[in-house]
Amino acid sequence: MKIKNFFISRNTRLRMKKNFTARLIILSIFFIIISVFFLTVYNIYVFNEYKEMLIKKETKIYINKQKNVIENKVKSISNIFEAKALDLEDALKEKIKFRIDNAVLLSNKIIDEYKDKITPNELKLMLKNIFQNMKFKNENEYIFITDINTRKVLVHKNKSYIGQNVQNITRVKQKNLKNIDGIFQKINFFKPSNNKHKYEKLLYLRKIKHFNWLIGTGIYLDDMKTELKNQNLHILKRLNVSQENYVFIFEIYKKKVNDFYGEIIFHGGNPSLKGKLLSSNTK
Repeated sequence: MKIKNFFISRNTRLRMKKNFTARLIILSIFFIIISVFFLTVYNIYVFNEYKEMLIKKETKIYINKQKNVIENKVKSISNIFEAKALDLEDALKEKIKFRIDNAVLLSNKIIDEYKDKITPNELKLMLKNIFQNMKFKNENEYIFITDINTRKVLVHKNKSYIGQNVQNITRVKQKNLKNIDGIFQKINFFKPSNNKHKYEKLLYLRKIKHFNWLIGTGIYLDDMKTELKNQNLHILKRLNVSQENYVFIFEIYKKKVNDFYGEIIFHGGNPSLKGKLLSSNTK
C-alpha cells in the first residue's frame, strides 16, 4: 500500500512539474508576444515620428527650393523690364535727337540754297510752313520753333500758342543754349490730345543759328510708359507658361476706386482673368 501511494505521489509530482513547466513556457511565450507587440508598437511609433520629421524636413527643403525658383524667375523678369526701360528711354532720346538733328540739317540746306534768292522774311515763312505741316504717327509728337531774341513761339501744333511769349506757356531754359547747341530738358506741358492737364515731357532742343531760332521736339513720358508696358506684356506672352507655372501682373491703383485697389493686366495661367478687378474683400 505504501509502495502504491509512493508511485501515486511520484506521478502527481511529475504531472505538477510538467504542468508548471508548461505554464512557465506559455507564460514566457505570452511575455515574449507582449514584449514583441509593445516593441513593434513602439518601433512603429518611432518610425512614424521619424517619418513625419523627414517629411517636414524634406517639405521645408522643397518649399525653400521652390521659393528660390520663383524668386529668381520674378527677379529675372523684373531685371528684363528694368533693362528694357533703360533701353527704351535711350532709344527715345536717340529718336528725338535724330529728328531735330535732321530738322536743323534740312533748315541749313534750305537757308544755304535760298538765302540769296528770296528775302529773309520769305525764307522764314518757308521754314515755318515746312515744320508747321509736319505730321507724326503719335498725335502728341510735333516740332516747335521759338525766336530766341523775341522769345515768341513761331511754330507749334497748337496754333493758339503761335505769337505768344514762350515764358507765358512754359519754363523752357533757353539760357542753357548760349554755349551748348543741343540739350535734353524735362518740362510739364499740355498734350494736343488733352489740354486740361500737364504731363511730364522730355525735350530735345537745338539752334537754327542763321535766324537765332530754337527748334525742338519731345515725347511725353506717360506715352513712353504706355509703350513700355505694351512691350513688356508682349515679352510675357512669348514666355513659356502653363497653368502650373505662370506669371501674372497686377496693376495697383494709386488710390482705391470704391472697394477696388487694382486689376489683373496679365495672367499667364488664365488669360480670361485679364481686366478682373481686385477687391480688398476678396480672400
